[in-house]
Amino acid sequence: MLKEEINIGVARPVNDAWMLITRGIPVICGFGPRGKNVHAKDEYINLTDLVNVTKVLFKTVVDFLND
Repeated sequence: MLKEEINIGVARPVNDAWMLITRGIPVICGFGPRGKNVHAKDEYINLTDLVNVTKVLFKTVVDFLND
C-alpha cells in the first residue's frame, strides 16, 4: 500500500512488544508517521504520513477481523 521497503529487526526490552513476541504474538514496532524532534516541544509529524499510516492500520484490523 505504501510502496516502501520495510526494515525488519528486533524489539529490545525497552519496547513493550517483547512481552507479546515471547508469547508468539507477532507485532509491528516503529511503524508510524515520519517527523522530527521526538519528545521535544517542537516535535511534529508529517500529516500525509499520518493519513497513510491510519489507512494501513485500519486495513490491518479489517483484514484481521475478517479472517
